[in-house]
Amino acid sequence: MKKSVILDNRLMAIVRLIRPDVVVCDVGTDHALLPCYLKQMGQKRVFASDKNLNPLAAARETIQEYDIGGIELVLSDGMDNIPFFDNMDIVIAGMGGEMITEILSRYSPHKNQRFILQPMTRHYHLRSALCSFGYEIISETAVNDNRKSYTIIYAKFTGIKSEASDVFRYIGKQTDRQYISFELLKLEKMANTDKSLLITIDKIREKI
Repeated sequence: MKKSVILDNRLMAIVRLIRPDVVVCDVGTDHALLPCYLKQMGQKRVFASDKNLNPLAAARETIQEYDIGGIELVLSDGMDNIPFFDNMDIVIAGMGGEMITEILSRYSPHKNQRFILQPMTRHYHLRSALCSFGYEIISETAVNDNRKSYTIIYAKFTGIKSEASDVFRYIGKQTDRQYISFELLKLEKMANTDKSLLITIDKIREKI
């Protein structure tokens, strides 16, 4: 009997956003747990990519451990070497917001594609970039794990460019009170040296 892949809360929140009838690419796959889980759940076509050989070797070991076929491993810096599909969900998770931004800056998206982005740092930088690149943030999901709070950004490309407000940069479409409170604490510390943030802090407080 094959082993079942078990994912943590962060990866399961990502899974819940993936459409069942599309090609999926997990960029920066690391150990390929997410692609393995998706294949076990019946996803038809899944790519797992990384820009370094060692993570791809670890991904191959995971695939062998769970005896899963059909995952396409690709050596790729971001989406550079991934085949293009109109209907595709692109997952970029576990990286800094600036790195995710850099990957997206080199990519020409299709309007049927969806982007599931989970920045570990500088989420505000990523939100600003998405707006300026012409993406719409459809929704955000909060994941609270190990006393930390993360956001998962679900976005699509519309081509309509905009400038993110200060409030949107820091909390986006989040409605989770714990996430917003966590971000407020960080902003309050930043405001010790940047008083211009005090107005933004007051506006965010109104939302909780």
